[in-house]
Amino acid sequence: MDIDEIKGMLEYAEKMSRGIDPTTNLAFCEDTVLNSPKIKQYNLNVAIILEGLLKSYDKTQSPNSKLLFNMSQDEKESFDYSDGDKSISSLVYQMNGYCEPYMKKLHATDITKWLQKKGYLETKETECGMIYKAATKKGNELGIFNYRKKNKYGNEYSVNLYNVQAQKFVVNNIEMILQDQ
Repeated sequence: MDIDEIKGMLEYAEKMSRGIDPTTNLAFCEDTVLNSPKIKQYNLNVAIILEGLLKSYDKTQSPNSKLLFNMSQDEKESFDYSDGDKSISSLVYQMNGYCEPYMKKLHATDITKWLQKKGYLETKETECGMIYKAATKKGNELGIFNYRKKNKYGNEYSVNLYNVQAQKFVVNNIEMILQDQ
């Protein structure tokens, strides 16, 4: 689905919300179900959602570019947090399962930059000069915890794990995170 198809859907939904047949531009008969207040309200809600998608469209891109990643409220409510603590990469991978073909995929850096900007993460440096992000006290309160690990070669590295509360925070605020970039 491309931008022009979404624009066409928006036009149809707007007309139907006003009781107008989008194919003929004639008013629906008063006794048709398409003219009922509930159906009109439904079409108005669809138009509002589509308009929001179009507003998130990056105007600097070509007409074939994709819309920003987003999740519906139903998708957020049905999101599966059953795996417990997970890295931001794992969370993003799971969230991208909700990505439609017309959307840009989500990246872990999109989230970590925002979390750092809001004071949940901070940049630190190891003794050997490696830069990494670590949870702040505010991040710990949210449910982000920093762990030191060793890889199979014996090299130490740092990883942040997000508990269910922190995962829910990210999922429920994803639109704000992406708009604030």
